[in-house]
Amino acid sequence: RGIELGDAASIASWYPSPFPAPYDVAEERLKEEVPGSAHRGTHRFIACRHSDDRPMGSVEFTADEGLTGWLSVHAAPLLGPDASRVRAEQLEIMVPWLQNEKHLFAIWVELAKGDTFAEEAATRLGMRFAYRFREGCRFNGRRTDLVCYEALHPKWVARFGLPTQTPEGDPVISPKYPTPQSWSGFTGTPPKNALAVGNRLYLRPI
Repeated sequence: RGIELGDAASIASWYPSPFPAPYDVAEERLKEEVPGSAHRGTHRFIACRHSDDRPMGSVEFTADEGLTGWLSVHAAPLLGPDASRVRAEQLEIMVPWLQNEKHLFAIWVELAKGDTFAEEAATRLGMRFAYRFREGCRFNGRRTDLVCYEALHPKWVARFGLPTQTPEGDPVISPKYPTPQSWSGFTGTPPKNALAVGNRLYLRPI
């Protein structure tokens, strides 16, 4: 469902931010952001539990000229392991709707690697792997890959076929040190106002 002013009381459950907001600040945010976001083509819906209308998360999508769209799914942090199930159900609702009702040619969604139920839902919906950012997000208290899945409209695929996917390269486990190793170590005495001293550099106030 759409956002209502009363949702300011539960903004921590559905707004994807690590910083809590008091009710009055949240209410002002809704008054300002919701109309502005809709004007820019970005829409957010509250995902609610059937039994009591309690917000369990939110979905947001941005349609680019009515042709392609970016989708994001968010679940309340306090749900713990069940958050992945909520994100999965959000995908199962939104992807068919964006394809069949909004008629978007392509839909992209970024998920954390290890978000098991959401990734399985994306695969069931026929979404394909698009790209990966190594350690691109924080998930369950650690860095993990940010993986993008794409859904192409069946009519588009029937006419043009599936595009060829570029094979993934090997992950870089130990990146090379960016500084030439021929540099000599730090020589001389750093000033008394140095904040930190390394092997080759020191930091001082401006």
